[in-house]
Formats: sequence, C-alpha cells, structure tokens
Amino acid sequence: MSHASSPLFHVIYISHAVAPMSPAVLVALLEKYRTFNHSVGITGALFYHDGYFLQVIEGEEAAIRGLYAKIQRDQLHRTVTTLFEEPIQKREFSKWSMAFRNLDLDASGAPEGFEEIFNMDLSQIELKRYPSKVRTFLAEMCGL
Repeated sequence: MSHASSPLFHVIYISHAVAPMSPAVLVALLEKYRTFNHSVGITGALFYHDGYFLQVIEGEEAAIRGLYAKIQRDQLHRTVTTLFEEPIQKREFSKWSMAFRNLDLDASGAPEGFEEIFNMDLSQIELKRYPSKVRTFLAEMCGL
C-alpha cells in the first residue's frame, strides 16, 4: 500500500456527534466506512463514547488528507479537532480498515484516567497540551 514516493501519514482527531448514535447506526456507518477505506488503502481505529468520536486514520498522505477534508465537512459531527497530523514510519492498524470500540457498550468503558479525553469542551480542548495522553489511550485500548 505504501511506496517510497508516498510516505505514510496519519491524522488523529476528536469530534462531537450532532446527535447521540445508536449501536445500529454506528454499525451501518462502519460498514460504509470500512468498504471505502479498504478501497483506497486507509486503515485506522474509531472510538465512540457519550457522543464523542476519537479516530485515527492512516495511509498514504494524499488519501489521508482527502479523507480528512471529507470528515471535516461531514454533517454527522461538529467541532472536529485535530490532535495529530504527521508522517509515520509504519501503520499501527494495518489489519483493520477501521477498528472500532463503542465504549458506551463496553462494561469497562474508557480506561481509568482517560474519561477526560471524551468529556471536555472541544472548543477549548486541553488534550493538545498532552499528546502523550492520546497515545497512551490508544495503546491501552488497542494494545499498541
């Protein structure tokens, strides 16, 4: 999927859904997104909790930038806040066109100490000051 002339790139963002999403709606969206991502060589992970999304998308830079521009215009959510946008050496989610965890349905929820990732005012997000917190969350949730 990656060529020497096409370095790998990822974007990690958090956003707020315009309305609560049922598990059935989330599954339907995932099926659509997974098909698209697979067709363009994008991998990643999506987390949903209490109306918030935290997503990682990774792949060739042009594909990621194109998808992220679409995400930012998507009417399903608002306040799309970029946490990371950078080149990467390797994919973290190479086995998934879109891994998914609905933390509302997970009895354990977000790992202890990470609730703040999802329960904050996105217009004044403090998480950008603590990038290691996001990476720690991803490692904890995905075994990275």
